[in-house]
Amino acid sequence: MTKSVMFVAVLAVGLTAGVARAQTPWGGSEDGGFLPPDKNTASCENAIEKAIGKAVACIAKCHQARASGKLADENAEETCETAVSSPKSCKSRYNKTRNKLITSGRCPTCLTQTAMDQLFAQSEAFIDTTTNGQVYCH
Repeated sequence: MTKSVMFVAVLAVGLTAGVARAQTPWGGSEDGGFLPPDKNTASCENAIEKAIGKAVACIAKCHQARASGKLADENAEETCETAVSSPKSCKSRYNKTRNKLITSGRCPTCLTQTAMDQLFAQSEAFIDTTTNGQVYCH
């Protein structure tokens, strides 16, 4: 009985420490989120962050191609950015990484396919509505 009580106490302390570690804020008033609690989580989160960065750069290249006349119209630009039927689109490239991460089993429960898709959509919308208007401002 004493061993059982001791095991439960140790387990409870271990779980509490794990929860506290999993909930360590990123830090700084402008930074949201939490520091990864382990290597697998960090690996997934770093990979999706890198994929978002690549997607943002890809979308910017689509805008540059549109501005220089290499893409004929808005439809061609949207195809460049988000057409999953085109393996060279920014979204298709992003989805390739997303799918690998989903099947890896390393991602935390907050990074579902839906959450990852929302990250791409939010990034694309920000570039289209905010950045694009500031860069192409004539």
